[in-house]
Amino acid sequence: MKKLNAFIMLALILTTSLSVSCKKDKEVDIKKTPKAVQDFVSTHFPNVDVLRAFKDYDDATYTWEIDLVNGFELEFNKSGEWTNIDGKTLAVPASILALLPQSIITYCTTNYPNQFIVQIEKENKTYEIKLQNNVELVFDLGGKFLRVDN
Repeated sequence: MKKLNAFIMLALILTTSLSVSCKKDKEVDIKKTPKAVQDFVSTHFPNVDVLRAFKDYDDATYTWEIDLVNGFELEFNKSGEWTNIDGKTLAVPASILALLPQSIITYCTTNYPNQFIVQIEKENKTYEIKLQNNVELVFDLGGKFLRVDN
Protein backbone atom coordinates (compact mmCIF):
# COMPACT_ATOMS: atom_id res chain seq x y z
CA MET A 1 0.00 0.00 0.00
CA LYS A 2 2.84 2.41 0.83
CA LYS A 3 4.40 1.71 -2.56
CA LEU A 4 1.11 2.45 -4.30
CA ASN A 5 0.72 5.75 -2.42
CA ALA A 6 4.30 6.71 -3.22
CA PHE A 7 3.71 5.87 -6.89
CA ILE A 8 0.52 7.95 -6.98
CA MET A 9 2.30 10.90 -5.35
CA LEU A 10 5.18 10.65 -7.83
CA ALA A 11 2.72 10.53 -10.74
CA LEU A 12 0.91 13.64 -9.43
CA ILE A 13 4.17 15.53 -9.00
CA LEU A 14 5.33 14.64 -12.52
CA THR A 15 1.98 15.56 -14.05
CA THR A 16 1.92 18.91 -12.24
CA SER A 17 5.50 19.78 -13.16
CA LEU A 18 4.94 18.84 -16.80
CA SER A 19 1.81 20.97 -17.05
CA VAL A 20 3.62 23.97 -15.55
CA SER A 21 6.74 23.59 -17.71
CA CYS A 22 4.75 23.08 -20.91
CA LYS A 23 2.99 26.44 -20.83
CA LYS A 24 3.35 28.04 -24.21
CA ASP A 25 4.02 31.59 -25.19
CA LYS A 26 0.77 33.42 -25.64
CA GLU A 27 0.48 35.83 -28.52
CA VAL A 28 -1.22 39.04 -27.44
CA ASP A 29 -2.17 42.37 -28.92
CA ILE A 30 0.50 45.01 -28.19
CA LYS A 31 -2.26 46.98 -26.43
CA LYS A 32 -2.45 44.16 -23.84
CA THR A 33 1.17 44.72 -22.78
CA PRO A 34 2.12 47.11 -19.95
CA LYS A 35 2.03 50.79 -20.84
CA ALA A 36 5.81 50.95 -20.30
CA VAL A 37 6.29 48.42 -23.13
CA GLN A 38 3.98 50.33 -25.47
CA ASP A 39 5.69 53.63 -24.63
CA PHE A 40 9.17 52.15 -25.18
CA VAL A 41 8.22 50.80 -28.61
CA SER A 42 6.51 54.02 -29.73
CA THR A 43 9.38 56.19 -28.42
CA HIS A 44 12.34 54.25 -29.78
CA PHE A 45 10.75 52.70 -32.88
CA PRO A 46 8.15 55.33 -33.85
CA ASN A 47 7.76 54.33 -37.49
CA VAL A 48 8.13 50.58 -37.10
CA ASP A 49 5.16 48.23 -36.91
CA VAL A 50 4.86 45.45 -34.37
CA LEU A 51 4.93 42.06 -36.05
CA ARG A 52 4.02 40.04 -32.94
CA ALA A 53 3.77 40.47 -29.19
CA PHE A 54 4.06 37.58 -26.76
CA LYS A 55 3.54 36.93 -23.09
CA ASP A 56 6.29 34.37 -22.55
CA TYR A 57 5.76 32.06 -19.58
CA ASP A 58 8.93 30.88 -17.88
CA ASP A 59 8.72 28.85 -14.67
CA ALA A 60 6.68 30.86 -12.17
CA THR A 61 6.87 34.21 -13.96
CA TYR A 62 6.57 35.69 -17.43
CA THR A 63 8.18 38.22 -19.72
CA TRP A 64 7.00 40.24 -22.69
CA GLU A 65 8.58 39.71 -26.11
CA ILE A 66 7.97 42.06 -29.00
CA ASP A 67 9.00 41.30 -32.58
CA LEU A 68 9.15 44.28 -34.92
CA VAL A 69 8.82 44.16 -38.71
CA ASN A 70 12.36 45.52 -39.11
CA GLY A 71 13.80 42.43 -37.38
CA PHE A 72 14.34 43.82 -33.88
CA GLU A 73 13.39 41.58 -30.97
CA LEU A 74 12.64 43.32 -27.67
CA GLU A 75 12.24 41.70 -24.27
CA PHE A 76 10.75 43.19 -21.12
CA ASN A 77 10.25 41.88 -17.61
CA LYS A 78 6.70 41.45 -16.33
CA SER A 79 6.66 45.06 -15.11
CA GLY A 80 7.49 46.34 -18.59
CA GLU A 81 11.15 47.29 -18.03
CA TRP A 82 13.37 46.45 -21.00
CA THR A 83 15.85 43.60 -20.53
CA ASN A 84 17.05 42.80 -24.05
CA ILE A 85 17.21 44.77 -27.30
CA ASP A 86 18.36 42.62 -30.21
CA GLY A 87 18.75 44.10 -33.67
CA LYS A 88 20.50 40.99 -35.06
CA THR A 89 22.59 42.89 -37.64
CA LEU A 90 20.95 46.31 -37.24
CA ALA A 91 22.32 49.08 -35.03
CA VAL A 92 20.48 49.73 -31.79
CA PRO A 93 18.83 53.17 -32.09
CA ALA A 94 20.69 56.12 -30.58
CA SER A 95 17.69 56.89 -28.36
CA ILE A 96 18.17 53.52 -26.63
CA LEU A 97 21.94 53.95 -26.40
CA ALA A 98 21.24 57.20 -24.56
CA LEU A 99 19.69 55.12 -21.76
CA LEU A 100 23.08 53.52 -21.04
CA PRO A 101 25.83 55.03 -18.92
CA GLN A 102 27.90 57.31 -21.18
CA SER A 103 31.08 55.40 -20.27
CA ILE A 104 29.77 52.34 -22.15
CA ILE A 105 29.29 54.33 -25.34
CA THR A 106 32.69 55.99 -24.90
CA TYR A 107 34.40 52.63 -24.37
CA CYS A 108 32.77 51.12 -27.45
CA THR A 109 33.49 54.04 -29.77
CA THR A 110 37.08 54.39 -28.53
CA ASN A 111 38.03 50.71 -28.63
CA TYR A 112 35.82 49.57 -31.52
CA PRO A 113 35.48 52.69 -33.70
CA ASN A 114 34.24 50.87 -36.81
CA GLN A 115 31.64 48.75 -35.04
CA PHE A 116 28.14 49.49 -33.85
CA ILE A 117 26.04 47.93 -31.09
CA VAL A 118 23.53 45.34 -32.29
CA GLN A 119 22.35 43.96 -28.94
CA ILE A 120 22.06 45.11 -25.33
CA GLU A 121 21.10 42.76 -22.54
CA LYS A 122 20.44 44.29 -19.14
CA GLU A 123 20.81 41.80 -16.31
CA ASN A 124 20.70 42.17 -12.52
CA LYS A 125 24.27 43.45 -12.20
CA THR A 126 25.57 43.90 -15.74
CA TYR A 127 25.01 45.14 -19.25
CA GLU A 128 26.08 42.75 -22.00
CA ILE A 129 26.81 44.57 -25.23
CA LYS A 130 27.15 42.75 -28.54
CA LEU A 131 28.89 44.53 -31.39
CA GLN A 132 28.37 44.09 -35.11
CA ASN A 133 31.50 41.87 -35.30
CA ASN A 134 30.03 39.54 -32.60
CA VAL A 135 32.40 40.75 -29.87
CA GLU A 136 30.54 40.71 -26.55
CA LEU A 137 31.49 43.24 -23.88
CA VAL A 138 30.37 43.16 -20.25
CA PHE A 139 29.97 46.27 -18.09
CA ASP A 140 28.62 46.75 -14.60
CA LEU A 141 25.43 48.79 -14.23
CA GLY A 142 27.52 51.90 -13.53
CA GLY A 143 29.22 51.54 -16.92
CA LYS A 144 32.58 50.17 -15.77
CA PHE A 145 34.14 47.77 -18.29
CA LEU A 146 34.51 44.28 -16.82
CA ARG A 147 35.54 41.93 -19.61
CA VAL A 148 35.19 40.63 -23.14
CA ASP A 149 33.00 37.54 -23.32
CA ASN A 150 33.57 34.82 -25.87
